[in-house]
Amino acid sequence: MRIYFLIASCLASQIINSQTLKGKIFDVNTDKPIAGVNVFLLEINKNTFTNENGEYNFTNLGRGVYRIKISQLDYTTKIETVTIASDKENLILDFRLNTQSFKLDEVVISNAFYDKQDKNTYKIDVVKKGNLQKMGAVTIMDAIEKVPGVDAISTGPMVSRPVIRGLSGNRVLTVVDGMRFETQQWDDEHGIGVNELGLDRIEIIKGPVSLLYGPEAMGGIIHIVKEQPAEVNTKKGYVSSRLFSNNLGASTEANLQGAKEKYNWGVNALGRLLSDYF
Repeated sequence: MRIYFLIASCLASQIINSQTLKGKIFDVNTDKPIAGVNVFLLEINKNTFTNENGEYNFTNLGRGVYRIKISQLDYTTKIETVTIASDKENLILDFRLNTQSFKLDEVVISNAFYDKQDKNTYKIDVVKKGNLQKMGAVTIMDAIEKVPGVDAISTGPMVSRPVIRGLSGNRVLTVVDGMRFETQQWDDEHGIGVNELGLDRIEIIKGPVSLLYGPEAMGGIIHIVKEQPAEVNTKKGYVSSRLFSNNLGASTEANLQGAKEKYNWGVNALGRLLSDYF
């Protein structure tokens, strides 16, 4: 009798837990299946992931009410209630998810470090190339010295050295696309030695960054960022001219560049003619 009772108990347990729950997860906009969706049964702490066809499958479920949580990073999370009433009920439930977007905080990226601007220990000001013309700047230094906390030591209209928070010379470093560009540190008659040709933006990093760039960066960095090359199998270019009334000057800049799958090329030309200041 004991053997018969044990066999009967095992059969009853298999019958009670023989229910299945399966289905597919779709994108509500494209109606395409979504792979990698986490499908979680909260009451029994059991989960599975959809396959490449968007299919999920739970087996050996007992009768009862289950909350099913469906989540994926690019989609809104959905929680539904499922009831399994019959001992041999096989449920097929499909779900459709809506896409969701995230609003990210402002991030400042400059070579070796990045952080949100309000939490960054370095004060960073950015001057775009388009702003050079709006400022009426003849040289890069003309634009840089208009940034708060930055000044210039000038020995002529084209020879200027940056001053960041009172420090200059070998306490302010010039960097071009992450590479040190040492021209203005050691001589009063040398400027930063970089013009606006091929320029994308100027990042002025105020404060000591010696751990990243060495002792010359005690006062800060003038970081010159060059423009990105053209996309593969495309060409682009521009011609820009400016006139200066103060010194009866003129400046013309031309750029042409292109890219193939294995290389990119570019040609830049800059001509400038200036008279004496009035």
